[in-house]
Amino acid sequence: MPRPPLDAAAWVALAVALALPACDSATSVPDHRDLHRDEAELRRGDAQLAAGDAEGAIELYRRGLQAARAEGADPDARDRLGVYADRIGAALAASGDYDGALEAYERSLALAEEASRRDPEDLHFRQELARAHHNLAVAHEDLEQLDAAAASERRAVALHQALLRDQPGQTKWAESLTLNYATLGEIELAREDDTEAVAAYQRRLEVAEDRASLRPANPEWSRELVIARTDLGEALRLADDAPAALAVLEPGLALADQRLADDPDSSIALIDRFDLGHELGSALRDLHRLDEAERAFRTDLELLQADPSSRREDLAQAHYDLADVLYERGENTAAAAAFRARLEVLEGDPDADPDELAEELASTWTNIGMALEGAEDPAGALAAYRAAQAAQAALDTESTEDRRGFLERAIARLAPED
Repeated sequence: MPRPPLDAAAWVALAVALALPACDSATSVPDHRDLHRDEAELRRGDAQLAAGDAEGAIELYRRGLQAARAEGADPDARDRLGVYADRIGAALAASGDYDGALEAYERSLALAEEASRRDPEDLHFRQELARAHHNLAVAHEDLEQLDAAAASERRAVALHQALLRDQPGQTKWAESLTLNYATLGEIELAREDDTEAVAAYQRRLEVAEDRASLRPANPEWSRELVIARTDLGEALRLADDAPAALAVLEPGLALADQRLADDPDSSIALIDRFDLGHELGSALRDLHRLDEAERAFRTDLELLQADPSSRREDLAQAHYDLADVLYERGENTAAAAAFRARLEVLEGDPDADPDELAEELASTWTNIGMALEGAEDPAGALAAYRAAQAAQAALDTESTEDRRGFLERAIARLAPED
């Protein structure tokens, strides 16, 4: 499923995690960055970015950058320049300036390459180089420069693979490698290369399974297994291999259910369970096992409805999933009711983007009309098509032209006097 964009707090958390790696074993990697006098600017910038003030954060990061530059060719100062380039890139990306982010990450990569040349065997510098390639890949992806994004992420993969070979007990390298594979899979899906996407997600799952076997009680690796299976299942479905998708997703369902049972108040566990259930039901539907698909989708919906903290977008998707499989089964009246329930969720969102809401309303009213036509309710279908047409009037994009024509023909068919 499409992932929502990172908010400001998520951007700074990612930047901190990538730029200041934490070590968790006796073979810890020394942090060569001593932030000295400019450390306060970094911390204040992080706080500003987390609070949603990207411009304020950029200003603070640039002050730190200037302080580090003032120290000239000192190696520690050169290393700190990379910290600020990372943070500036993250802040620019969070503000939507992807071109600026790309420029900042290119500078960060140049600094990481310079440090690596000084000491090619230094583990910290090697990790910094891998991180710089990953950040550059994300910046290229944001700009839809997908070939460049894939090439950068593959370099990050190779560097982290080498680090993990040299330090197999270092969990941080495994965590970074799963992130690299996940990003590469996402990029390959955007490039419409399903084969490469499946390969990337398969390798991610293999790394996660290896780490989870070493730390079976670790909740983070348990979660990573659920997400890895969900993403691989989706990629396999998109590659028209629903049987393989089902084989990957079914074991993941047991893990997701266990995580939710262990922490029933966890919104994260619920979201992960919903995502996996959505893919499982979709694979079953693709295999025309519609009774099982309906049960999977109903379970997803019931879990979300039982939790008042459920996200509206998940509830809307769950209603759609159920309505879609009911329509495919020919249960048109029930399908129309499920689509109407989706409408209520959509219309009840006070923060919805007007254009996005209009698109969703037009699409859902069209689906209601089709279901009611199938239920031999021409009056209800006509009313639904007219409601879709009213929502459609707020849109003027090429992507809606087919629907506009469909609605005009449907209304002419049901109300020829108009």
